[in-house]
Amino acid sequence: MKKKDVSISLRTILIFVVVALGLGIYYRSVGLETRPMHTDEAILATKFGTLWTEGTFDYDPSDYHGPGLHQVSWLYAKLARWGSPDEWTEAQFRHIPMLCGILVLGMTLLFARPLTWHGSTVAMLLIAVSPMQVFYSRYYIMEMLLVLLLTVALWALSKFVQTGGKSWLALLGASLGFAH
Repeated sequence: MKKKDVSISLRTILIFVVVALGLGIYYRSVGLETRPMHTDEAILATKFGTLWTEGTFDYDPSDYHGPGLHQVSWLYAKLARWGSPDEWTEAQFRHIPMLCGILVLGMTLLFARPLTWHGSTVAMLLIAVSPMQVFYSRYYIMEMLLVLLLTVALWALSKFVQTGGKSWLALLGASLGFAH
């Protein structure tokens, strides 16, 4: 029995990537302002407001996650030129996990070598429409930032195993440290 050639053309892969990115961006970005904030989102937004206005962040390891989301939010808010906290919207806060979710989606392509292009494009499509990935990419809490950092850590580990380069270990440690 002859083996069937299952190679996929570059054009087909590009179509799958564009479709996955299109679906992923659409599902993560449409209507971010249409529902009120959940209690967890509101608490985190309030804590960020305190960091923004007073420059302080009170960390209680027994009750809250660390300052990672707030630090990323601060950077994003500065770059996006957020105004006064009185003018902030739910959608502005939700842009941050949305961007993390889109970056996770795009990073799937970095795993093409260990997963093959077939595997990484299929994974990308599945992540694009995954209900859990979409839900948490539209919700102002830490989870998508943590998923992004763990994805970077896995990629760095994969690159270290492939190349033996010590700089990949530094990226792995930085990603895990920031996630922690």
